[in-house]
Amino acid sequence: MNDQPSPSAQQMARVPPHSIEAEESLLGAMLLSEHAVSAVSPIVASEDFYKPAHRHIFDTMQTLALTGGGIDPVTVAEALDRVDLLEACGGTATLVTLQTRTPAITNAEYYARIVQEKALLRRLIGAANDIAELGYTPRDDIDKTMDEAESAIFAIAQRRSTDTLADLAPLLEQSLTHLEELAERGEE
Repeated sequence: MNDQPSPSAQQMARVPPHSIEAEESLLGAMLLSEHAVSAVSPIVASEDFYKPAHRHIFDTMQTLALTGGGIDPVTVAEALDRVDLLEACGGTATLVTLQTRTPAITNAEYYARIVQEKALLRRLIGAANDIAELGYTPRDDIDKTMDEAESAIFAIAQRRSTDTLADLAPLLEQSLTHLEELAERGEE
């Protein structure tokens, strides 16, 4: 008798890649620094967070940043409460805890990259599962099946490439600002 679980049972028992610590550190840094909010916006999106409460908190901070509202535990708690999500996110105490447990706000972009990488791995796993299902589903057109599999992987790779290009935006903005300042002073 074989006591080994079937591969599918092993796969079902696996926890998808994530880093709650990086998510919490990122959100805490954003609560402490408006610069962190703008610095990580091109790197991560709410769907990159593994924990649903973290998605809500991130979305709320992004909305506050776009509307010019201050970002701190009080304003974020108020905004979450207005849409009946404060308790689902753990209440104001969770926001304060996120803020106080943040190791370093200067590492916000690093935390964001960890969150992004884990999300990409989860997407890759999802695409691999979809591709496996394509392989098990009988079809007459193998070329179409191969195209679908390739498209699934390409979509993930495209997201990574887009995120890398987005990292250039702040640098380009700084360079443009510097050139404008030089032009105003009559320098080259």
